[in-house]
Amino acid sequence: MQAGRTVSFSSELSTDLPLYEPSEVPFQQYLSDRERIFQAIFPDKRRSEKLNDEEWRIHMLPIEFLFLTAFPVIDMSIIVKAPGQGYPPGISKNVKKVLTLEATRWQLRGLDYVLQPSDFVLGVRGALYSENNGVRSRLKGLMEMNVTFVLPPALAVIPEDILKSIGHSVLIQLLENMKEKVNRKVLADYRDYAKEQTNASQGWREGQVIKPAL
Repeated sequence: MQAGRTVSFSSELSTDLPLYEPSEVPFQQYLSDRERIFQAIFPDKRRSEKLNDEEWRIHMLPIEFLFLTAFPVIDMSIIVKAPGQGYPPGISKNVKKVLTLEATRWQLRGLDYVLQPSDFVLGVRGALYSENNGVRSRLKGLMEMNVTFVLPPALAVIPEDILKSIGHSVLIQLLENMKEKVNRKVLADYRDYAKEQTNASQGWREGQVIKPAL
């Protein structure tokens, strides 16, 4: 990052919702299907693509910051972890499986004329998992974003507290959008997944029934 006045801001949000978890199709089984979960959260195939077994590229909707408009492109690593594989802080070791997300590369298209790639650092981390207290299950998640960038001349005259306030509001809006997708789309897709698995299992059992010989 080049020398110059820099500004940083960060935000985080969490999810904690009741989760109906069929014993025959636990949520941790659903978590293993990373590609399905990604498509549930980012269903628009025109704005996303799979790069390899662990990474997906997301072309996000435009972000407006004062009089600047950016078109973020983020490469996201999605990994499923088991106990002992480095859970994010605050997650109990009793949780059997955690899906983690982390930005590995990023671009801010549309701002090439005011920001060099080295002038901007983006951090995105998240986790999704189910927690069972013995009676009920809950869907839990957390997402955090932080941004640090060298102020271009057009923004250098604006007081830092105003920049941070606006930047914080932009991040909160992005995180709220992500939270809404998880709360609504992932839960709905998990219900569909559980039905599909139950029907498939039932069909297999019925196919194993030996008909009496005539």
